[in-house]
Amino acid sequence: MPKKLSTVLLATAIIAAPQAALAKDWIQSVSIKSDGIDVVPIQVRAGATKFQSVKPQNHKFTLRIHAKAKSGKRIVAAKIGSHNGVNYFEAGGGKWEKRLPHRDVGSGSLREVKRTFAFMVPTTKIHWKGTNAVARCNQVLNAKISGGMSRSAALAKTWNTTAHVYFQFDAVAAKKSAAKKNKWNIANTTNERAWTSYKVNVRCLGKGGVSS
Repeated sequence: MPKKLSTVLLATAIIAAPQAALAKDWIQSVSIKSDGIDVVPIQVRAGATKFQSVKPQNHKFTLRIHAKAKSGKRIVAAKIGSHNGVNYFEAGGGKWEKRLPHRDVGSGSLREVKRTFAFMVPTTKIHWKGTNAVARCNQVLNAKISGGMSRSAALAKTWNTTAHVYFQFDAVAAKKSAAKKNKWNIANTTNERAWTSYKVNVRCLGKGGVSS
């Protein structure tokens, strides 16, 4: 190997080594999922020619979180949000999210946290995974029309379908000493995210109030 190239590779290795050593990864695993079956439907209102909008309301989502820190570390905080890019230390820009304070995850005493939380989320702040509730209702409407039903007759009835809501969970871990003393911050922690697709029932409210 030419001496000049060897020198360049050696210098690159010397620079890269400290950077790798400084990398923090203190969370072993993290997950979030729905807990139980959500039977209460999210309601969609009909307009003149199609289903038009989600009815403003609060919907209860029950979520099971799991976070496990690596040996010698502790879970110190977490945040759940209905959007991508949830970060405990950053604001969500008006999107729905909920911080789980130090005490909600064991006050820094737990390496592993398994808890279920129920949140009331405004339907106007739901982040849909894939097709949203209004589009799902209009898919049902179009299928009924394709099957021979008139648009007015289809819009007069109430139909049922399903959709999925996106949730993301961000867990924060710190060294045991910092966690115990509640002396942790963005500089001495590491975090990791997981997401889930939460299935909900959707009720497409017909203008005539007739159930399908």
